[in-house]
Formats: sequence, C-alpha cells, structure tokens
Amino acid sequence: MESLQIPNWVVKELESASIGSHGNCPRFLRSFESYSKEFQSFWLNNYGICNAWLNPLTRKFVEVI
Repeated sequence: MESLQIPNWVVKELESASIGSHGNCPRFLRSFESYSKEFQSFWLNNYGICNAWLNPLTRKFVEVI
C-alpha cells in the first residue's frame, strides 16, 4: 500500500485551522476562503490525506514530508 504523504506546510496550516463537522462531511474548514489558494487546493484535492492526518487513529499512517 502506498503511504499517504502530507507536506509540512499543510500540517502547519491544519494545526491552527478551525475545523468543524457538518452533515455528511466529517471535517470542513471554517472560513475556508481565508486560507491561501495553495492550501485550499491541497485540501480539496487531497481531502482523504488531510482527514487521515486530522484523525488521531489514522495519523500514524500519514508521512509528513
């Protein structure tokens, strides 16, 4: 199985992000538009990786690069 990889700069953003839940979406960013376009793009294109990193049970499977 291919390891999940998340850039260090994304981790730094996630550590300070305001994250909530809503309906069927387990995690979403509050004030999404206030984040950089690069971060928004990474979040949208790699939601599974971000979600895995945010979950304490699956974080160990995500490599910070």
